[in-house]
Amino acid sequence: MIATREGDRNYYYDKGIADEREVFVRYYADRVRSRIGSGMTREAAVESLSMPNFVLDQVLAELDSTD
Repeated sequence: MIATREGDRNYYYDKGIADEREVFVRYYADRVRSRIGSGMTREAAVESLSMPNFVLDQVLAELDSTD
């Protein structure tokens, strides 16, 4: 289950729950890929999601690894 509030995301991430980290990264990476598929640039897709900074670097790494 993905938490919907920023505080919940930080709580799960800070607690070191590996499964939750993977879920967040996968969730946001999939959203970015979907928006890129709809014609957005990668930068615009990332900005449009307003994703939390604590997963941004990992999402970008995930996108780079699958390109």
